[in-house]
Amino acid sequence: MLGAFRATVAACGGLLWKRPMNMNKTRKANVRKRLKAVDRVIAAVAASGVKCKAL
Repeated sequence: MLGAFRATVAACGGLLWKRPMNMNKTRKANVRKRLKAVDRVIAAVAASGVKCKAL
């Protein structure tokens, strides 16, 4: 990051910079479970007849 948008020491200490590159099996499973729940909510909203550009 260069110029005005250079990362500061405080910014580098956040969770974003501490995340591992590869996720373990448990974390992947939790992400998949969460995304499936989101898909079910979106399907329910779409089935209810709500009109939205995003759907």
